[in-house]
Amino acid sequence: MDDLMTPPAGPELAEERKRVLKARLLNAIEEPAARRRPWRMLIPAAGVLAVTLAVGMTVVPWHRAPAPPYVKISNGDHDAAVSFLGQAAVAAGGRPEAAGGYLYVRSRTAYLAIDGKDRATMPEPSDREIWIPLVVGGHGLLRDGGKSRDLGPYRTIDIDPGLPETADAMLAKVYAEARKSDNQVDAEAFTLIGDYLEENATVLRPKVVAALYGAAARIPGVELLPDAEDAAGRHGVAVARVAGNGMTRREWIFDAATHEYLGERTYLIEDTEQGRAGMVIGMSAVLAKAVVGKAGDRP
Repeated sequence: MDDLMTPPAGPELAEERKRVLKARLLNAIEEPAARRRPWRMLIPAAGVLAVTLAVGMTVVPWHRAPAPPYVKISNGDHDAAVSFLGQAAVAAGGRPEAAGGYLYVRSRTAYLAIDGKDRATMPEPSDREIWIPLVVGGHGLLRDGGKSRDLGPYRTIDIDPGLPETADAMLAKVYAEARKSDNQVDAEAFTLIGDYLEENATVLRPKVVAALYGAAARIPGVELLPDAEDAAGRHGVAVARVAGNGMTRREWIFDAATHEYLGERTYLIEDTEQGRAGMVIGMSAVLAKAVVGKAGDRP
């Protein structure tokens, strides 16, 4: 099967969408005033509970076992990020489109979790698999934590949302969405693109992925870091940006040679009540992505 290492995918179950959009502590840190307006649907990581905020940031006591990973905070290079994203856009635009059957994605994730006693823990990275139908009416399938779930039939918009295929048009769309948020607009634009790259709800065409990279290159504050590690322990370079409040940094990790998206990582860059600067609060890795014949098949 052709390996299609463009970013991973993950739709959301209807009942989960009613309960919470993105149940992660980094939302409490990055978005104290208002929730983001999503472009796509998400499945929250298993076992993670929502952090509900009205005004201000909820204080969450850190549960010290297991210990969270820490990274060394270093400065990045903006010009290098612009150049790398341009190269990544060219590489992404030349990859084959997924067609027929199902798109299979296996990923590894770990996000800071809040338990029923409001204690924060960083679980060991866990794997999950998803099968996304490439034809309208096909049923998606998710296997996570040893359990399988039918994700229901996919509509046309679930498979092809009609996103722009040029950097100019994508940038305009991203900033139009970002301005609906109370967050700093450039930081929100970077977050929106990163959410698509991390676990998009649809099968993004290569030209769309290229447009996302091209748009990201035009966001002020993006920087390239020479070394970053994803949730699978693979090293690559990272395109990164600090959040609008200056408390966290989000990295998109790429293979330095092929420009393939490997995963992402988010960590504190300031000491907070949740932890010290350098503490990782979320990470992911795309382990496999390929077209298969039917739901349940593996490449």
